[in-house]
Amino acid sequence: ARNGSPWFSVNAPEGSQAAYIQSSGSTNGSISQSFTVTVPGYYQVSLQAIQRSGYAANPLSVTVDNVGAGTVAANQLTSTAWQSWNSS
Repeated sequence: ARNGSPWFSVNAPEGSQAAYIQSSGSTNGSISQSFTVTVPGYYQVSLQAIQRSGYAANPLSVTVDNVGAGTVAANQLTSTAWQSWNSS
């Protein structure tokens, strides 16, 4: 969604667009990002999330290769500011 759209009450943290995840009934929404790791080691996953104004927030489950990396709890999100999240 672009800045100024009804999906976000606050502009994207970088640039002028941000992705949104929408669930429908009992079907959870999802988004994916592919990346290649060229050097073995431990890596941290980071993201920014915001709640859509006027709607309840849902928790976000973060996975890497189908392994849970953590959860962004619904109570961590607001509709007034993008919240940063990092895996541990």
